[in-house]
Amino acid sequence: MNIYRILNILNIKYKLLEHPPVCTRKDAKVIKDKLNGTECNNYFVKDQIGNYFLLVFEESKTVNLKTLAQKLRLLPLSFATELDLLGVFRIRDRKVTPFAIVNDFDNQVKLIIDSKLRDKILLFHPDGNTKTLAIRFNSLVKFIEREEHKCIYI
Repeated sequence: MNIYRILNILNIKYKLLEHPPVCTRKDAKVIKDKLNGTECNNYFVKDQIGNYFLLVFEESKTVNLKTLAQKLRLLPLSFATELDLLGVFRIRDRKVTPFAIVNDFDNQVKLIIDSKLRDKILLFHPDGNTKTLAIRFNSLVKFIEREEHKCIYI
């Protein structure tokens, strides 16, 4: 199902800005300033036995997978492959966002979300780098709950 349709069904307010391709930090800053939001990095990872996680963190934050796994008492984490991406989310583009969970019909993915994002407007590129979606943290959580995916807040 189309993510914008789901957002509208849930009465979730969001802003969608169409723009030329974002290719540089300068381009990204222009978009960030227009939407007054926080850019997010999203990492699709898995543990040694094939459990999948989507990490959502502020763009400026560095994530150490070894430390994160230890903190959450998970098996060691590594980046998922393109085949994993295709198998779970049915997409080929490595630029995955939390909105890709609409294609995770088996609810294989748990989201790990930085709790420091709580009161912020979050920026994502769900349709490539020519559109930016701005959504409040609580609205993103509502979307995730509708898709029946589990979240871990750290």
